[in-house]
Amino acid sequence: MLDLSKISVVLPSLDPDEKLIRVVDGLLEYGFTDIILVNDGSKAENLHYFTDLAAQHPEITLLHHEVNKGKGAALKNAFRYFLANRPDGFGVVTVDGDVTDTGWAKKGWAVSRNQIALGKGVAKSFLAAKTEFAPAITQDEKTVTVVAGSTKAIFCRKTGTLSSLEMDGRTILRDIAPGLAAGPRLTCARAFTDNDRWMRDGSAWGENRKHGGFFSKGLSQISYHARPIKVENGKVKTVVEVTGAKSAGFTHEAIWSFSADGNISIENKSIPHGDFPSRIPRIGLSLILDPALERMAYYGRGPRENYIDRCSGSFIALWESTVTEQFEFYVRPQDNGYKADVRYVDFKDKAGRGVRFASSEPMFVQALHCNWEQLDMSRQRSGQKRYRTPVEMQKEIYLNLDVRQVGLGGASCGPGPLNKYLFDPKAPVSWTTSITPLNANK
Repeated sequence: MLDLSKISVVLPSLDPDEKLIRVVDGLLEYGFTDIILVNDGSKAENLHYFTDLAAQHPEITLLHHEVNKGKGAALKNAFRYFLANRPDGFGVVTVDGDVTDTGWAKKGWAVSRNQIALGKGVAKSFLAAKTEFAPAITQDEKTVTVVAGSTKAIFCRKTGTLSSLEMDGRTILRDIAPGLAAGPRLTCARAFTDNDRWMRDGSAWGENRKHGGFFSKGLSQISYHARPIKVENGKVKTVVEVTGAKSAGFTHEAIWSFSADGNISIENKSIPHGDFPSRIPRIGLSLILDPALERMAYYGRGPRENYIDRCSGSFIALWESTVTEQFEFYVRPQDNGYKADVRYVDFKDKAGRGVRFASSEPMFVQALHCNWEQLDMSRQRSGQKRYRTPVEMQKEIYLNLDVRQVGLGGASCGPGPLNKYLFDPKAPVSWTTSITPLNANK
């Protein structure tokens, strides 16, 4: 759960009555430990509510406006105070202390709402702590096995990634079949949406559609070629060449570190090479998780699907769901279910055992019971008959943890994504991913 001690409550009020006392009592009872109370120029006969509350509760910081400046100014003043005096705070929650009936709506009716970002770097706080530790490592001609606390990680030399991962006795992932790797692999494709025709084919409506798109550059046919795994100073170093059918591809370098409590830290670097299309949908890691890890919880934007350019109405909070519920049905199957600005995501079994993934920067997370190829091949293109087989859900969990994403735009009938929702596919990307065991009994 989110640490409420690092969340500040901003509570502006004008000419309050006893309701303000009940609001404050409710916040403290819920578990908040820092309340920034703003007197927005109240009348003299109402001032005692502010001073009495501040005197009774050390959790309250009281700010005063000599004259009424309005709710917007009160919030801005509190936000400035938070930024100046709470350097380790995760964020703020705003609460209205002046809820009353009006002639057009009853109290409690939400007219509009928004979230305001107050700072950056919060995602780093959720990375598992890295500590110097020398795990037990054994090697043979096919595998490298690492044991750290209750974590057992087996690397396959042929695939260059995990073939099996157990944490606290719970299987997190295991190769489905020889050569079908379940461990983290660098990927860049998604099941192209109707709006993605420009990226898939090279142009939305132009004549050169077959010469600059994702498919024509060979990136729909990715293969993986692992270099020899190295073990140095208690760390595992893997390098995998991620190559398309033509020249475009990546070198994925990863340094795996382990801690005594079983945490795993992966320092990733993606180095592109070859003739790339102008844009690719995403860059991130793809994994296949054990089917039993159906319960999903994440701290990010939700609760419905959202993308980098479709997320302002999806608020950052702690959301809970199941993997099955992540799928969004479209008449013509296409990419769906992503969540943006995710700080961490948990997957648990019915007993509360499972795993947490976090990153050095906010992630775009997708967890479905099918992969992008199954989605993409289950749809017909414009002008085609509906002869494709409907997508069939698998028991495994196909997880994408992305650090780059191209927006959806509107190119099915209009312009593509804005420039601020694009990224350069030829630029190297470095980031850290942590994998942490979860156990409800600990």
